[in-house]
Amino acid sequence: MDFLYYILTGGILLITSPFLLLRGLVSFAFRKDIKERLNGAKALPKLKDSLWIHASSVGEV
Repeated sequence: MDFLYYILTGGILLITSPFLLLRGLVSFAFRKDIKERLNGAKALPKLKDSLWIHASSVGEV
């Protein structure tokens, strides 16, 4: 079953990579969006007296 998964993901990567590369060369907004997604949030607002709550679902909060 793992073999099938690797074959499918490899095939999808081979098929989609030229399209993503072409889109990245043409569109500045796409390149900016990809950089933000890969690097993460750099400038988070500094909130004083804040409480951060982490939950995996809304039902836990």
